[in-house]
Amino acid sequence: MGTNSPGATVKKAFELIAGSDYEKAVDTYTKKDGTAFTEEERTKVKGLLAMGASEIEKKGGIKSMEILEEKISDDGTTATVKWKITYGNGETDNSDGELIKVDGKWKMKISN
Repeated sequence: MGTNSPGATVKKAFELIAGSDYEKAVDTYTKKDGTAFTEEERTKVKGLLAMGASEIEKKGGIKSMEILEEKISDDGTTATVKWKITYGNGETDNSDGELIKVDGKWKMKISN
């Protein structure tokens, strides 16, 4: 997996969130249609990421993260990634998300 793969983007997003670097973490996300956030939306997303970080902290941080599956569309513009996170307290969480390529970089679609 290269550094500009959908899976690498997901991993980077979680590392930034767990490290409370919401300013950089928000740059790994985009709106569903691939358009940039307004300043107001950026602020909202940073708040959501901070809530996610506090949940991660409650579970003892991220012990490991594994990309289970990465499917890139035939046209190479969208992807689906499945991942598994193991937290410091032993809990695991399987999840998935959609990504879209924006200006040559993969970004996670925000779900709301």
